Amino acid sequence: MAAAQHQNVHRSFATPTGGGRRKLAFSTLAVFVASESKATEASGGCLQNKVQYEGALTKYTSIIFCHGIGSPREYLGAANFIDALDRQGNRENPSELGYIREISSEIEASSKDKGSFRNYVEFTRFQRIQGKPRPVKKYRVYEAYWAGDQHKNSGIFGVLLWTLKIAFTFILTSASRWRKYPTHKRRVLNKIKVSGDLRRKMEKRYSEFYNSDNRERFPKGRFRDFQKYLSESSSGQERDNLQELASAWRRGLKKDNLEAFLKAVLVSTPLLAILVFTYTFFFFVASKLVGTIEFDFLQIEVPSQILAFLATLLVASGAWVLSRRLISDVMAWTTMHEGHERFLTRERRVNLAKDLIQDVLLDNNCTRCVLVGHSLGSAIILDAFLRLNSHCRATNISEADREKSVAEMRKVSHIFTIGSPIQKIARVFYADSGENHRYHRVRHSNPYLLDQPAWGEHGGPRIVNFWSRYDLVSSEINCLLQAMESNGDEGDAIGVDNIEVAPIGTPFPLAAHSGYFNDPFSMAVIYQSIASGNLSEARMHRASFNSEISGWMKIILTALSILFVASIALWISIDVNDGWLTAGVASMALITLSAVFAVIRLDYRRHRGDAKD
Repeated sequence: MAAAQHQNVHRSFATPTGGGRRKLAFSTLAVFVASESKATEASGGCLQNKVQYEGALTKYTSIIFCHGIGSPREYLGAANFIDALDRQGNRENPSELGYIREISSEIEASSKDKGSFRNYVEFTRFQRIQGKPRPVKKYRVYEAYWAGDQHKNSGIFGVLLWTLKIAFTFILTSASRWRKYPTHKRRVLNKIKVSGDLRRKMEKRYSEFYNSDNRERFPKGRFRDFQKYLSESSSGQERDNLQELASAWRRGLKKDNLEAFLKAVLVSTPLLAILVFTYTFFFFVASKLVGTIEFDFLQIEVPSQILAFLATLLVASGAWVLSRRLISDVMAWTTMHEGHERFLTRERRVNLAKDLIQDVLLDNNCTRCVLVGHSLGSAIILDAFLRLNSHCRATNISEADREKSVAEMRKVSHIFTIGSPIQKIARVFYADSGENHRYHRVRHSNPYLLDQPAWGEHGGPRIVNFWSRYDLVSSEINCLLQAMESNGDEGDAIGVDNIEVAPIGTPFPLAAHSGYFNDPFSMAVIYQSIASGNLSEARMHRASFNSEISGWMKIILTALSILFVASIALWISIDVNDGWLTAGVASMALITLSAVFAVIRLDYRRHRGDAKD
């Protein structure tokens, strides 16, 4: 039986027809599925009883996985995700959530287009009931694979202009008057812990503040003008509450801008340190080749400088080649101009995910669906789902079609965004100045609105965001708001459970970004939602990372980083040929990196020890 299943893995299947897309052999799953066959035989002889329940488990839960940036092979990301699920299942109590077995690759016809096919991975969840392993549920894993949609990589000058645009937008949003960039200011308001009713009242007052009438009354649109308007438009306790919230809002905005600036400094520090180390190393090597370094003199042979500069340029070029595709994917997603080629790439990728979600939900045997997106894939799959949800509110569809679409939308129980850049993209690239308030309300008022029918009085899909402060891509998501009215002052408009975790690989940014699925505490939350459809607060709390780095230590590390940047500026301004000064800057870089790494790693190990307890 195991041999037959192993052979089944190597069958080649055609991917969805159209455009002459290639055939895909599920060789990436071969070793994984073969090992599962052996594990199944060792778990009470489950395969021997397969005939008894063949055809009985016709209903299934679907899992749609959307991979992140880069150039992964098709189904490689999904295979890694299934591998993580399997490891977590082996850690679970077999009598409660059980474990997964019988993993195999399958093919099915499209529900909408009978002439096209797609691949999926199927597995069965077993539980130990009355001392015997019993199959309890079927699952199907689909991958919204978008890396095959090739687009032209961006050039280095285009990336530099894009980076300058980000910096320029940050400066404009940070230094703007209170009326300008309303979308960004609303996201800061969403982070404040306050009742949903008071939040909506503040939202309403702020919307009124930048309409045409109040623009004439308060042409400068300053914060003091907004406070004056709050005093005029409200009274009593409500006025006091709104004034207090407005002050907290302004403080939160300043804090958010300061944190963004400090993060930029801390991110640039290791990059500059690497360049300094590279230059210093080749500077000394070249000096040894062309002559002895005289630290007591300021002049050193020009060839040493040239060789060191060329070596540093070569290292930077290698880093550019490795990261070019990643940066191009991000640029394609963040392009907002509808006429640009990159925008068309973005739309194709969203439509690919949207068609897959819609097709899967159309199957009557699919009783529940879980969406999982990693990195940029989280933005793609969430955007696709929100567009499908908006289709249900279309004014020109029949009630029968509307009811059918609503039933399909409500099959989605959970949406996991893992290492997601949604908040950072919204902060920088959805930052409309708000000068044209009509355009702002129509186009940019809130691109991420959790509205009917998926969200409503019945609840809606629970969105869980796993992020890490050491993952430069991810952050909390506060731009997803529920449009539904709350039933009281305790109602909250935020529609996301933000869980800060410590992925395997912390504190290295790239390792942390790809280490979420190796974190057993994060996977425990995902596994529970897939297996039972529920989430326990205990598991979510156990996965949470609470840093215990003191405020003084943060100040010291920040001061070291700023001092290092200042030493580089001093080194360049005085003389880059001074051997002692070069050694001093390199030592400063080493001290800064060592201190930052030691403090973060100690904090990470403390968390892992607490979590295990």
